[in-house]
Amino acid sequence: MEKVYFKTFGCSTNISETEVMQGLLAKAGFEITSSKENADVIVINVCSVKGPSVTHALKEVRVAKEEFLHKKLVVAGCISDDMLPEIRRLTDDASLISTHNIKEIVSVVEEALNDNPVELVGKGEDTKINLPKIRRNPVIGIVPICSGCNFSCAYCSVVSVKGKLPDISHNIKIKVKLFSEVLELKKNFQ
Repeated sequence: MEKVYFKTFGCSTNISETEVMQGLLAKAGFEITSSKENADVIVINVCSVKGPSVTHALKEVRVAKEEFLHKKLVVAGCISDDMLPEIRRLTDDASLISTHNIKEIVSVVEEALNDNPVELVGKGEDTKINLPKIRRNPVIGIVPICSGCNFSCAYCSVVSVKGKLPDISHNIKIKVKLFSEVLELKKNFQ
């Protein structure tokens, strides 16, 4: 059984997306490990919205590439267009998967293990609700209720990375999924 290690940078949404990727991988038969040394694959979930997170994430990519040459590397998360060349400068054989494509993490990890780096960095409006999760904290459950922003502030990259906020006001199916995820959290604490 292949082992996968995760390092996550950024906001609570990134933490939640790591929990989803871990849940999807565990469901597919992968073992999630807390040790880089024991891992076959290292997944670094990056954030490009805040400067310090970008710096730390890129340093982690560089260190992983230098110290763990024999391990497969996947860079996931909020990968901005500006980050792509920097990631590729650090490693040309890492697989890349953006926040919009995390449901494909199993196939990305499988391809990486087969020496076929994948680059899934396109944007989409797929909902990431009611997916399997491995919670980092058994007491606190993160339920992202939106992803994106409708403003275009000069200092912020949320719109360029996450996209515009989708209008879910009319979509009862999404509301039901959100509500059922909250109920599931409540059930775990009774």
